Amino acid sequence: MAGFLPACSDKGEAVTPAPTAANANVVQMGLVLSLSGDFSSIGSEAKRGAEVAVAQINALGGILGGRQIQLVTVDDRSDPKQTRARVEELAANGVVAAVGPSTSQAALELKDLIVSDKILYVSPSATSPLLDHINDGVTAAPNTRAPVLFRTAATDAFLAAALSQWSSDSINNTRRCPYLALVVQNDSYGSPIAEQLTLAYTRLHVQVKQTITLDAATANSQTLASAAAQVGALAMPTQTNAVQCQVVVAQPTLAADYIRAFKDYTGKDTQRGGWTDFVTLGSDGFRQNDFLSASRADPADKASPTAAEGSFSAAADTVPPKRDDFSVSQEFAAFNNLFAAQFPGLDLGRYSSTAYDATVMLAMAMERAQTSSDVKQLREALFQLSGTGQTVTPAKMGDMLERVRRTPTLNYQGVSGSLDFQDNGSVRSDFSVWRVQGGVFTLVSTLSESVLSTSN
Repeated sequence: MAGFLPACSDKGEAVTPAPTAANANVVQMGLVLSLSGDFSSIGSEAKRGAEVAVAQINALGGILGGRQIQLVTVDDRSDPKQTRARVEELAANGVVAAVGPSTSQAALELKDLIVSDKILYVSPSATSPLLDHINDGVTAAPNTRAPVLFRTAATDAFLAAALSQWSSDSINNTRRCPYLALVVQNDSYGSPIAEQLTLAYTRLHVQVKQTITLDAATANSQTLASAAAQVGALAMPTQTNAVQCQVVVAQPTLAADYIRAFKDYTGKDTQRGGWTDFVTLGSDGFRQNDFLSASRADPADKASPTAAEGSFSAAADTVPPKRDDFSVSQEFAAFNNLFAAQFPGLDLGRYSSTAYDATVMLAMAMERAQTSSDVKQLREALFQLSGTGQTVTPAKMGDMLERVRRTPTLNYQGVSGSLDFQDNGSVRSDFSVWRVQGGVFTLVSTLSESVLSTSN
C-alpha cells in the first residue's frame, strides 16, 4: 500500500493520510464522497455521519478481534470520473469495501466494478432507479445473490410516488393539482423521476399540461427566466384548465436558480391577480440546506428573505422533525446525542443518518463475515443483517456486536429507518412533505412506506 496517493481537497491537502502497509490493529474502510464541488454539502453531511459511527464502534473495542476501524476518506470533487479513479486506487491498495459514493451519476460509473465483484459499496445518498438494475443480465452463482450497489436512502421511485401522491390528493373534495406543469432537470437525476411521474399522473388522472426541461450545464438567467415564463403563462386565468401547481425536479443549485427566476417573474406579473394560491412542489433537491441558502437574497444570512418561501418539497424521512407531538425513535435520539457531542453546533442535514447506518451495517458485515476484503461474503452478510431475525439497533451497539457474531439472521433497525435491503440493494422509506415557512423547513405531512410501495 505504500504507493497509494490519497485524494486531495481543493487546497491540495490529503483528506486522510495514505494507508500504511500491514497494521494488525486497523481495519480499513473506504469513504468515497463528494467533499468539494456541486455536491459537497451531501458529502460533508455523510462524512460526519460515518465518523460518528466509527467513533462509536471503536470506543467499544472495534471489530475483527479488537481492531480499530480506519476510514480512508477520499474526495471525488463531485466528478463521476474522479469517483472511478479514486475507487480504482483504493481497490488496488486493498480497500474494496466502502461507504459511498454521494451521487447516482458517480455510482453508475462503478457498475462494472460492482457486478464483477471487485468492490462492495454502500451509498448513503445515491437514489436513481437506474441503480436498481445495475446487475441486469448478471447470473448469480448457486446459493448466492447477484452483485448490487447497496443503498441506505430510498430509491427515487419512492420519491416519484410521494410527489405524485401528495400533488394528486383531494382537499375539500377538490384535487390539489388537477392540472400542473412539470419542470425537470434533464439528466440522470431528473429524467428517470420525470418518467415515473408522467406514468403516475396518467394513472391518477392528473393532467401534465407541459414538461419543461432545465439543463444544468447551460442554464443561465435567460433560459431560467424563459422556463419560469412558460410556467407562468400556463397558470394564467385566460388559459383553459390553467395549471395550479408546478412540480420541480432538480438538484439544489439549479432548483434555487430556477425558483429565484420564478419569484422574479411572479413579482413582476400584473395579470394573474396574485400567486399565493399557486403551489410549487419540489423534489428532494428542495429539501437540502444548500437549496435554502442559495435561494436567499444573502446566502450567508439565515434571516435573509428567500425565494423559496412557501414552497413545498418531498424527501425521504431520514431526519425526524422536532415538534411537540412527535417522539423520535430511540435509535435517532441516541445518534443525535453522539452527533451533537462530536460536532457541536452543526446541523445534522439529511444524509448524516443514512451514512451512519451505511457505516454501521458495513462494519457489522465485516464482523459477521470475519473479513474486510471478501466481497461475496460481505454481500451475503449485509443481506443477513437486514432479514427477518432478531431486531438489533445501534442504540445498543455493544449488544448488536455480540449478536452479529452468533445469530444467523438479524433485522437491523437503523437511525434513518428500518433498513431491509431488497434483492437489488435498495431500501424502502417513509417520505415527508415539508414547506419553507419563515425561511426554515417545517413538516406538513408524512407518507408511509406501505402507501408508497403500492403506488410505484
